[in-house]
Amino acid sequence: MENKTKIIVTMGPSIEKYEVLLSLVKEGARGFRINFSHGDPSQWYNYINNLKSVEKELSIPLGIIGDLQGPNIRIGQLINQINLKKDDIVQFFYGNKSETNDIPLPYEEFFKTVERGDVIQLADGAIQLIVLETSPKSFIAKTIAGGVITSRKSISIKDKDIEIPYVTEKDERDIEFACNNDFSHLMASFVESKDNIFQLKELLKKKCNKQLNILAKIETKRGVYNVEEILKVADGIVVARGDLGTHFPMETLPTIQKDLISKSIVQGKPSIVATQLLSSMLNSPIPTRSEIVDIYNAVQESANALMLTNETSIGNYPIDAVRWLKKVIIEAEKNSAIVYPVKPIENSLAHRFALGISEFSRQLNAKISVYTKSGLTAQNISLYRPYGIIYAGVPDMHTARKLSIIWGVEPYVLAADSYENGLEKIRKVLISEGKLSKGDTLIETYRFKEGEVHTIKLVTV
Repeated sequence: MENKTKIIVTMGPSIEKYEVLLSLVKEGARGFRINFSHGDPSQWYNYINNLKSVEKELSIPLGIIGDLQGPNIRIGQLINQINLKKDDIVQFFYGNKSETNDIPLPYEEFFKTVERGDVIQLADGAIQLIVLETSPKSFIAKTIAGGVITSRKSISIKDKDIEIPYVTEKDERDIEFACNNDFSHLMASFVESKDNIFQLKELLKKKCNKQLNILAKIETKRGVYNVEEILKVADGIVVARGDLGTHFPMETLPTIQKDLISKSIVQGKPSIVATQLLSSMLNSPIPTRSEIVDIYNAVQESANALMLTNETSIGNYPIDAVRWLKKVIIEAEKNSAIVYPVKPIENSLAHRFALGISEFSRQLNAKISVYTKSGLTAQNISLYRPYGIIYAGVPDMHTARKLSIIWGVEPYVLAADSYENGLEKIRKVLISEGKLSKGDTLIETYRFKEGEVHTIKLVTV
């Protein structure tokens, strides 16, 4: 049985090998995130080459997703990892690299902002320190909640903003890398307004000859409060629970997650839930009961995709993590309580048509086949959560990669001289692959335009 809620994994040392990537795709992973905050272009090239080889071997399009660092402040390079215990005293200093156990911080604005009594947060708030003394280019802090600090960990001051440009020079370089290496999506970090998205779109126009979908990571208070305006201009959102947990009381996160997913549904945009879905599986082949419930609830709330981070990038059981994620998704999808719109999101022919096809699918227990040049018809039908998988024929790999992480959509790259020819080709492929078997019902369709005669075919195999 196939999962409709998509699985996205994060690249890293644990899964960089071709054989591991092959197994992950066979287990159900369809999106692969490359975090530009870690590694360098040579590592990223290796990831992409292996992904494309897997894609070619299995004939399965894979979303290649670049995660921009954004205006995120990170510590510099440490000589060794530092294990902080409660009440340990540590010094932070202005610099890129440390030869001692002092912690380098290459952002001058941080030292202008920090004050005695401030709470410093590292590693998504898991590690916390209180500032005891400050000077123009250093400060001393005492550990409140300890943990292991490694190079390039994110750092923030609780309840304070540090003013740095939204699109950094590093982001510009990474965007250029994404444009030149067939990425399908960009995750924009720390999005707080629609202006942040506009800035990225303008930059993409200059650097890219293909359109990349922008997924806005919602991880600050301003991002949550402005999510409706952000959704109007972004191609989707990421519910980034790690950073949200440093800005809001943790007991409020379930409500925030549910609200963000709900608002994305209302605006017809996909949502991705990320961070600590299966964090126990960093070192265990079996998840906790609470993680299972968390995943189940995210599926029921109608998240478009679920994303693993450390579990696959540095975890000891990446394939098991994807296998467990898929098992829980399939179980949750059996339940009819999944949220979906019951009236058109927009009062347009395209959305009324998409809702009608989805309802038709539920009434007939039917799978859906569409031929779409831009991918929009398949994505619109997906919004209304039909009964069956949406098999989408598209003319090029870039469109297929973008559709690969859309709920319930299984893309195929097929050249066709007409929509009808495209649908015929999809049907033949599905029968040859065993995706359609005797007795299955298939709805065949394509984009419905005003003023055109349009035929919807109902095929019983």
